[in-house]
Amino acid sequence: YITPKTMADLARNAQNAVISGADSIRINISSGGGSVTATQFAMNVIRTLPVPVETAAMSHIASAAVALFCMGEKRYMGEGTTLYLHQQIGHVDMQDKSAEASTRRFALNTDWYDTILGTCVDEDADRTALDYSSRDSLIDVAQATAMGMVTGPIEELRNTKAWGMVINVTAPEPHPGAGGYPVYR
Repeated sequence: YITPKTMADLARNAQNAVISGADSIRINISSGGGSVTATQFAMNVIRTLPVPVETAAMSHIASAAVALFCMGEKRYMGEGTTLYLHQQIGHVDMQDKSAEASTRRFALNTDWYDTILGTCVDEDADRTALDYSSRDSLIDVAQATAMGMVTGPIEELRNTKAWGMVINVTAPEPHPGAGGYPVYR
């Protein structure tokens, strides 16, 4: 699950791997999402590293975890995996005195997220599945591949070497939500 702690751990381990000589970073993801702010932190730290980053969706991933997935210069999805996009919620429960700042933060987070999604898709791709403004969207491997979100088949990872400590971003047990979909409240 994406929390400030899990993303700080991810960023620290990526930095330590590079300091120790790693020439690339791979992030395996199985997460229903979580904190957008924590995701922004980890992505900004990892993007400063002088090595390529590849990401792999190893199961259903959602929300902020999709942004983390899109960070990869090379991106892979395992069989049966999906990307789940949804509307942000929670901003309607704010106090009047904080409404303007919270609304602004909501807009900035949405713009950031949409920008990340945009960089993850080919320019000439049909972007209909990325419209989560009025409905949730579930993107499967075939759709993600057609849009350019997947840059290679998961089988390419079979012959790569893992180096150093391995950190996986995973969902907590038991998985939150009903029917396999996470709860965002």
